[in-house]
Amino acid sequence: GIRDKLVTGVQTCASDLSVVQGVTLTTASSIDVNSSGQLAGVFGTGLYFFANRTLTKVVRIGEPLEGGVVTTIRPPVLDDLGRIAFFVVTDKGEFLELWQQGTFTRILADGDTLMDGRTIRTHDSTLQGTGDGFVVRLTLTDNQTTLLRYRNSLEYLATRVDRTPTGAVVSFVQTFSVNRSADVGMFYNGTTGTVNLMTRRGASFYQVQDWGEITSDQDLLIGATSLFMDPDGSVYVLTIDDSGQQVIYKGSPINGTVELPFTANSFGGLSTTTSGGGAS
Repeated sequence: GIRDKLVTGVQTCASDLSVVQGVTLTTASSIDVNSSGQLAGVFGTGLYFFANRTLTKVVRIGEPLEGGVVTTIRPPVLDDLGRIAFFVVTDKGEFLELWQQGTFTRILADGDTLMDGRTIRTHDSTLQGTGDGFVVRLTLTDNQTTLLRYRNSLEYLATRVDRTPTGAVVSFVQTFSVNRSADVGMFYNGTTGTVNLMTRRGASFYQVQDWGEITSDQDLLIGATSLFMDPDGSVYVLTIDDSGQQVIYKGSPINGTVELPFTANSFGGLSTTTSGGGAS
């Protein structure tokens, strides 16, 4: 039958015939690859790291970690430094772990108090990786759902007081995407009652589209199914217009200006242009 294999070009990285520390690898359920071609993946009951033609075990179900026994390993992300971030469930709870060259570091868990004194209520177990870290979505006890980035410590990408280009504060991040440069596209509900798509580049926010505004073609966009942040800073959004047609919009930076305006163009026959002013 067909065997699951992970390949870089024509080079086989791992298959269900590979044996690591006496354990035969089985079906791959999730993987991530960084810009150096290193790979992190969950095979069967274990998480493994592939680099320099060597496959290394990170952790397996049934092994001890954070004072408990591992029962579930969530999909990992891998940054360009070779660090693996992943949520792991043990009989003591669920934790966000960072693995680097055999060393584990506990990053966060529900109930932890963050740097501004707020407490994590729940988390989204799907991480997204950047070149030097990763981004996670959390819901806090004051009901804000926002994004945090980890490089060497946690930092907010949208705090409770940061003003977006519309003048609102981020209340709920519905969906997001990041690229390796840590540019972030986020589709969010604001405190003014509006729903917007914006990007964060560096320390500034840039407006892409207000979902409450009619486009230049007199169409209204409804929801956002998913986002993709391109390496050049463009953001793609899968959405639906008010006729029920599914379309993909692209918001692209216009180079040569300080504010980096965006022009959004639909691949479904619609088009709209928005000017994105910066907000720190």
